[in-house]
Amino acid sequence: MKYSQVDTQLLVDKVYRRFNDVETLARKLQKEKGQQKMEIKSLSGAITDRIAIKNFKVGDLVLFLRTLMPGMLPTGGPGDPDEDDGQPWAVFTIGGPNYYLNNSRIDRVTKKKNDNYIKLKNRDWLVGRIMNIETRYITEDNFDDPVENPLRLTKGITWHFVEAKEEKFGVDQASAIPN
Repeated sequence: MKYSQVDTQLLVDKVYRRFNDVETLARKLQKEKGQQKMEIKSLSGAITDRIAIKNFKVGDLVLFLRTLMPGMLPTGGPGDPDEDDGQPWAVFTIGGPNYYLNNSRIDRVTKKKNDNYIKLKNRDWLVGRIMNIETRYITEDNFDDPVENPLRLTKGITWHFVEAKEEKFGVDQASAIPN
């Protein structure tokens, strides 16, 4: 140790350059992070306004259409001016059939009025955001059960009951839909 000499100025310069390099890299990475955050925000905004057609998950925007199946689902009751025809509504999908709209007036769990109930009378289509997806499977035991198989699907079918909230897109829906 006593015969070795350390050039302190050289050591200080090397450490200073290293810290300067790290600080420059940190600033560059921070700037890139800000740009990526803005890009992610822009892309996620664009994605939320796109209609999903497969691999559905909660939060997706989907298109519902009337099915050609005869009316089977419970309706509002006779004489109800908002009574729907009981026609099942299906999610427009590619490669993943059997997604149906669960549009009951009463919430099955809380037994209270469903705030997401959508009046479907005189409508041909509906755009909604998925709030919940409930997967069901038709077995021998639940085939005749109107609660488990309200659509009277065949045995062995896996299907999905989709709860959705209607998207309004800035238009007053009451005035846009004819009665």
